[in-house]
Amino acid sequence: MALSTEPSVFYDKRELNKIAKVIRKMDETVTKETKRKVQELAQRELDEIRRVAS
Repeated sequence: MALSTEPSVFYDKRELNKIAKVIRKMDETVTKETKRKVQELAQRELDEIRRVAS
């Protein structure tokens, strides 16, 4: 079975800007939790990229 080298999630700049605006409007607690979750997702993607690259 071939491994995909494509990222599992795609966003364009407009989508990312909309997400950033929503995060800026949220309560501080929610903002911190959202940033933590986004960081977790980004780390998983980075780990997968590294795994595929090695």
